Amino acid sequence: MPKTTFQNLPEEKRRRILAAISREIARVPFEDTSINRIVQDAGIPRGSFYQYFEDRDDLFQYMFLYYQHQTLRVDFNYFLNYTGSAETVLCEVFGLIAKYGTVDTVDARALRNMYLYMGSGCHTMRAENSVLMNMVMKVGRRLLGEPGEDEFRAAVEMIYSIFRESMVGLFNNLDDIDSIVERFRLKMHLLFTGLNKAKETGEKATSC
Repeated sequence: MPKTTFQNLPEEKRRRILAAISREIARVPFEDTSINRIVQDAGIPRGSFYQYFEDRDDLFQYMFLYYQHQTLRVDFNYFLNYTGSAETVLCEVFGLIAKYGTVDTVDARALRNMYLYMGSGCHTMRAENSVLMNMVMKVGRRLLGEPGEDEFRAAVEMIYSIFRESMVGLFNNLDDIDSIVERFRLKMHLLFTGLNKAKETGEKATSC
């Protein structure tokens, strides 16, 4: 996460730096981004970048979190207070991010490039920096019907894995959005059908 020097910057300067970072991430695959281009575009000395971020990984973690907040900024509290099924809320979240990520804006192109960077196996998002993961953790115990700790964590890991895999697939094939969204819905339905069955029967996982 950024150093306190970045957080303490005047709002206008911080926004200018974020805009320069977004333009660079949107321009090329994340692995090809240039720190030099970012600092030149932002109008800051190169050394200042390392006063704000530890390294490229730190930048990735922060910007991915930033884009998730941009995506869910209006609906986050709605989802936290949602009283319907976990399956429904996750499908709504997927649709929201898919809609945001497929429009032709700088931030949307940057978000696509970051998901594709993860999909290439070059990078793993730290779970604690995922708005989606945190949201699932917060609402999951209520919406999943108070599962045991092991079952809960396993369910969250599966949900996040399916979500990320589906989002990478979506951004790799923008011409097939509808079928990818429907496939995500199907995967969630199958997952929660299994979870509900296990909850009803009290079935526990057997040793492999």
